[in-house]
Amino acid sequence: MAVMGWSFGGIVTMFAASRSRAFRAAVNQAGAALSWNSNPALRAALIAAAEKTTTPALLMVAANDRTTSSITTLADIYKARGIPHRAVIYEPFTPRQGRPGAPGHALFSAQGTAVWEADVVQFLGHQLRLDLPAHAVDNSPGAPNAARH
Repeated sequence: MAVMGWSFGGIVTMFAASRSRAFRAAVNQAGAALSWNSNPALRAALIAAAEKTTTPALLMVAANDRTTSSITTLADIYKARGIPHRAVIYEPFTPRQGRPGAPGHALFSAQGTAVWEADVVQFLGHQLRLDLPAHAVDNSPGAPNAARH
């Protein structure tokens, strides 16, 4: 079983993964990117969750979200603890309808699915040991390409 969420859902994903061993994978899409710098209590709680969890995670954010620190900080904790994870900072994303202050946050809406979908399918397929058809993940040269960190 896996847990996945975007924005506030990414926050909930991290808390759920830290409180239950039922999850074999967690996908955090820009969790706390809008509130990381302005909410020290939430930041501390997410750091504590990352310090406790053993659930492998895919941590994702756009380079032009309000901050990438909400993802990179958690990735650093995962790395230090030896917990399997992958952090992806995608190229800046501009939605069709602008979002003042953090346009990249909309990457994880329906508008951005083509950018990140293959990464999620590949990660979940590996972590959940799914036998996916070859076409489920498009790794061709023309497929959306993300900066990997």
